[in-house]
Amino acid sequence: MSDVWEPSRRSSVYEGMARRLTNPGVKAPEFKAILLGEAGVGKTCLFRRFIGQSFPSGTKTTVASQASDKKVYETDDGDIQVTYWDTAGMERLASLTETYYRNTNVAIILFDVTRRDTFDRVIFWVENIQERRHNKDPTKDIKIILVMNKIDLRTSTGSDTDFVTSSEVMKFIENHQNGSKIQALYEVSAKTMEGVDELQSFVVKCLSEERRTYATMDRDIKSLKLDNDYRSPKFSLKAWVKKSCGF
Repeated sequence: MSDVWEPSRRSSVYEGMARRLTNPGVKAPEFKAILLGEAGVGKTCLFRRFIGQSFPSGTKTTVASQASDKKVYETDDGDIQVTYWDTAGMERLASLTETYYRNTNVAIILFDVTRRDTFDRVIFWVENIQERRHNKDPTKDIKIILVMNKIDLRTSTGSDTDFVTSSEVMKFIENHQNGSKIQALYEVSAKTMEGVDELQSFVVKCLSEERRTYATMDRDIKSLKLDNDYRSPKFSLKAWVKKSCGF
């Protein structure tokens, strides 16, 4: 399972985060990451941390979903723009509307380590993603990241609490890995920020890899177009060179 587990370390991708486009004249590809999970698992708190806001002082339940402004990250593969979606308030629906899943690249599924019932519901979210991926867009792969939130409560709560353990989650991943696109498991505390930077770094890493894939596909398409142009009876090498080089 070494291909799933992502070590807790600070990645150079996150260290290289930029607040502006490095190449203003070139539009950076846009990506979408959504936060999923049961009510009260900390989706909004993690969402706030992702966009640089403080941990909320109250415990009021979020009743409406929200999307962040586009955040620009500089990666080794070029700039990318990421929008984070907090689906809080939508858990009561049997499934989220197509609006929330549309164009999603990464799904972050959270559960509360102190509430085993929220872990038991992870399978619902995984299968919900699989169903929509296969039915709506068979070529679309939504990468999944599982997040054990509120790990700070391990030390502040009594030892008799039945915490969900990482070994349990890894066993779950092993049993549901086929076709689920589960990329990693992270243990975090949105309250103390433990593991949050590493998690966000991995999200950016996943999206950076997609950017590289898109760039490769774009080159292949251009190469195919060139190949077709070359085979055309009307093909003129002189005209093509003039067009390509801007002479």
